[in-house]
Amino acid sequence: MKKYLPKKLFCVFLLFSFFTVPSSTLDITQGHRGKITALANIGKNIISAGEDGFIVIWNTAQRAAVERFQLTTDRIEAIVTHPQREEICITETDGIGSYKISVWNYTFKKKLFSVNSADPVTYINYSAGGSFIIAAGFNASFLALFNSKTGELVSIPEIPAGSVTLAATGRGEQIMMLYQSENKNYFNNESLLENSQYKGQLLYMDLESGSVSGRFPAPENLLNPLLFGNNRFLAGINSKGLLLVNAVTGEILDSAENIEMDALLYASGEGFYCLSRKNNTSILYHYTADRNGKLVIHRQLTLPFETAIHINQLAYNENVVFASAQSSLMLLDEQNRIIPMATEKQTRITEIAAGERTAALLTENGDLFFIPLDYNLLKNNDTLIIKNSSNYTRITTIPSLFPKAGDQFLLWQTANTRFTAQIVNSNHIIDDLNFNFLFGRYPLRTISAGYGNILVLDSAGNLSVYNLEKLPAKADFTYTSPGTNDAVFINNQYLILSRSTVGNNSPFLFINYKTGETIRVPYNIQTGITTYAGNSENIYVESMVQEDNKIKTVILRLSLTNAPVRIFEYQREAIYLSIAESDKNPAIACDNEGAFILGEKITNFERTPGLPIKLLGCEKFFISLDSEGNVSWHNNKNGKILAVFSINSEQWMRKTNDINISGKFSRQ
Repeated sequence: MKKYLPKKLFCVFLLFSFFTVPSSTLDITQGHRGKITALANIGKNIISAGEDGFIVIWNTAQRAAVERFQLTTDRIEAIVTHPQREEICITETDGIGSYKISVWNYTFKKKLFSVNSADPVTYINYSAGGSFIIAAGFNASFLALFNSKTGELVSIPEIPAGSVTLAATGRGEQIMMLYQSENKNYFNNESLLENSQYKGQLLYMDLESGSVSGRFPAPENLLNPLLFGNNRFLAGINSKGLLLVNAVTGEILDSAENIEMDALLYASGEGFYCLSRKNNTSILYHYTADRNGKLVIHRQLTLPFETAIHINQLAYNENVVFASAQSSLMLLDEQNRIIPMATEKQTRITEIAAGERTAALLTENGDLFFIPLDYNLLKNNDTLIIKNSSNYTRITTIPSLFPKAGDQFLLWQTANTRFTAQIVNSNHIIDDLNFNFLFGRYPLRTISAGYGNILVLDSAGNLSVYNLEKLPAKADFTYTSPGTNDAVFINNQYLILSRSTVGNNSPFLFINYKTGETIRVPYNIQTGITTYAGNSENIYVESMVQEDNKIKTVILRLSLTNAPVRIFEYQREAIYLSIAESDKNPAIACDNEGAFILGEKITNFERTPGLPIKLLGCEKFFISLDSEGNVSWHNNKNGKILAVFSINSEQWMRKTNDINISGKFSRQ
């Protein structure tokens, strides 16, 4: 192996100096909330994907995260960029049997298509011109080709059995090279197979005919394989170390036995970068290959990362970039310093409820505060009062017993029976009414209010209705149905509950809480999950259905007089689902589908960085809370964003198309 540099290692001391960017020149966003799973180049920037389902765009010149957007509620496993269009292809999984290939336009934040797979997709890449997507593992196939514009399956070529871990085409997209990490059937001589270091193989396939035109033995089990040097060389790592392979014949040309199997590789034009880790020491190499097929080291740097920092991804885009398992991104600058990329932490709003004039919000830190329901009433430099309410995770709007005190809300939680519910007004006055009477032996499941009453359901299926003006008197009505998941008032006489169908229960039950009369609503589903009653007297219910050996989430529209009508279905169990109604227009937020208005046609909500997890229906607009903690107001006809509200530890921000304003918090 040749070395252009002296043999002596150049040690670089790790300097964690944070780069700050003036707010006037760059908006800094948050990084990932979890492990970074993949890196790729887009122009002069880096795009990362994570187990949180987000992508983050990092400006390497400014050394900061500048854009963050959630593609899915699932873990993103891999990401590749289209060679010509502003598009990315990802693989995603929920970890329990759902696998997808999805393509997004990352500039317009628009999903172009998704393709479901019955089995894990283990590899993806674009062809050289971007005409099609190459995938391995799709529906247990060794190789599948998709139209990159439509997602249509073009073909599943017949190739020898073996896992494809690298695939590439020439610029003309006529011939494709495949590397398979193992091939037990290649050799006729079993003894030769046992002793050979060539148990993998290279395949050359004619894409027009779909036939294999060339087949050569190659080293087995190469990890992180990549092509470089105008596709003349293949590099990868196995138990023998780093191997340099002739990409035409599969012959091993050179090796570096000192490279550990957990090393990371990333292609860089005529060469590649290698981060090798041994005995808590990280060494960065920059390799090329000479005309004789020998590895040449152009750069060798010792990077003394702290022991606790585990680098799990490597990329190069004019600078070497490292991603840690702790979700941070770092850059190697021109002075060989490791510079953490700047991020701005956003505090998540985790719960919201709307009164007549104000909205109550809880944060991930357990803080409670109020904002005007009309976003136009927020003024620049306003100070909002914030108060710690860390014992509570849920908020229910209740009719105000004292109108002059402002809107009233009930704070409560579902974890245990230790912390009783509490009434708080929008001016932060706490009512001293003791709500211990709400608790029995079991934690609460849901609380709703309406028509002068409050409805309480616990986790054992015990339901109670109280008259708000008579509190803390005993319940006016009680009912018990084990397996009940949710209940809500639909008018001043009836409520509806949704429940499991175990024990021959109907999934939905109307109850007259004045007389005790019940009306069963039979429907062939496994369980009723959540219920929602709109102002239009429409009733919407979320339910779980097993069809075609799959669990689906189905939304039904119910009434006291008509049979259930299926209005929406989602092809698996939803993690987040919310239903709301504004001006008689129903809207649904469902996992990866985002939020949309159900009218004569489906109208998608304009997206915020996170996927929506809760919807509220108001008279003139919808309000959405997303997974990132952003609160957004949406036009109830076209779904367009009217305003977005967010917070960090020190200030609040409200953005509209016209103006952005901000203010501070005052802790009470």
